[in-house]
Amino acid sequence: MVIPFVYGDFVVTNSFHISIVLISITIFLAGVAREIHGMIRDYKGDEKARGSRNLLFHVGKARASQLAAILYAEAVLVSIYMFFFYAPFAFNLVYIVPIAITDVTLLYISYGFLVQKKSREFYSFSRNASLAVMALSVLAFLAAALLYVRI
Repeated sequence: MVIPFVYGDFVVTNSFHISIVLISITIFLAGVAREIHGMIRDYKGDEKARGSRNLLFHVGKARASQLAAILYAEAVLVSIYMFFFYAPFAFNLVYIVPIAITDVTLLYISYGFLVQKKSREFYSFSRNASLAVMALSVLAFLAAALLYVRI
């Protein structure tokens, strides 16, 4: 999930830019959190079908939800840090609007898992919404590199 950014940057520039490293960190943290939520969503079926002994087996649903929330929060903090300190994201309206939507959505999903929402509707929403806002954030990274609208 992160490797194309790292290798792409290295192939084009023969170095690692801090903005690409920060993007990679953000994507990695959010991606791992999304995977943990996927484990929570699929745990009963995975356990029944394959006898899976994943993270939930070892730490439990509540702790896994807490870990995912921490990872999402760290991704949000990195994305906010980028807005204040690193070009082309610094004070760029093209970047902050979709990233704000992404951050709020991911934090809402984390909250839902923390308060143990167990409905199929929430699990379906969280899966689809997290995928959609992660795609939106990748587009925001690209758009911010191409277009700068100062706030």
